[in-house]
Amino acid sequence: MKKGLRRSVVEREKDPVPTVLTICGSVISCAAFVGGVALATESFLVSILASLTIAGPALIISNILVRNFQDQRTDSRLVPMIVIAAHLLAEAVETASDAARLIGDAKTFSKPSLGEIRGVPGLLGLVLVVASLNDAERQLRAAIEVPRVDKPSSLKLDDRKLVFPAFSVISKLIEQADRGFAMPWAVVSSSIAQNWADQCGVDFVYGMHLGDNCLVERRVGVPVIVQWSEFAIASETTGVGSISYLRCVEDCLRHAKAVAAAILKDGPSRLTVQASKALSGDQAALLQDILKND
Repeated sequence: MKKGLRRSVVEREKDPVPTVLTICGSVISCAAFVGGVALATESFLVSILASLTIAGPALIISNILVRNFQDQRTDSRLVPMIVIAAHLLAEAVETASDAARLIGDAKTFSKPSLGEIRGVPGLLGLVLVVASLNDAERQLRAAIEVPRVDKPSSLKLDDRKLVFPAFSVISKLIEQADRGFAMPWAVVSSSIAQNWADQCGVDFVYGMHLGDNCLVERRVGVPVIVQWSEFAIASETTGVGSISYLRCVEDCLRHAKAVAAAILKDGPSRLTVQASKALSGDQAALLQDILKND
């Protein structure tokens, strides 16, 4: 019984008013009522009516205080998870950089660091991530469309393993965040991205020097693709199929942007307002476009 009572007091964290404050208020009210009845003075009923006159204003003030308390409590739990999710989504920029490097483009695409994402107000870090994803997608597409005399059907992997966002971790973070603040579309979008990460495939080409006689095997799932890319580093004749790999990279960017946009739409409006106040120019327009689009 003691454990049950203790659990009911400690674990009711979703109550608008803290449990301790509720218990103290109830005790005071009971003590005041018992004392008033015991004294049985003529002015007791008048005192009750007088007390009722301040009930309305007291409720209004308490609602403001409770709402602020709830917002602060929600933000303290929600923001860290969103920050880490945004940082993981930014890994898709590194995915695009890998693709550009393998097709012969020396550019590296910039992305916001974890410190930059954490150091800005509200959901501004997510806006920075979406902007970097858009820029990486645009530059990668331009690099792919550059006219070349010979467009190889396979790409030789260099000394770095392929990088993809950890969509499974991102999905779990958003599910955790959803328990404290409803983010239905973000949950759906991250689940779709995780499903894609589990089913996407890249063709690995073994014996590239053999031409049409090479061996082609499809590796399915981001963890498997990353693992086999690490194995292929040691081989001079192993690469990835151009079409399957570049399609996989483009899909990765698309899913990363979709998840980031869904978080921005579902997140607390007060955090979005904080971000909008710190933005100007193209980034402000980008945020408005995200919030308007269905």
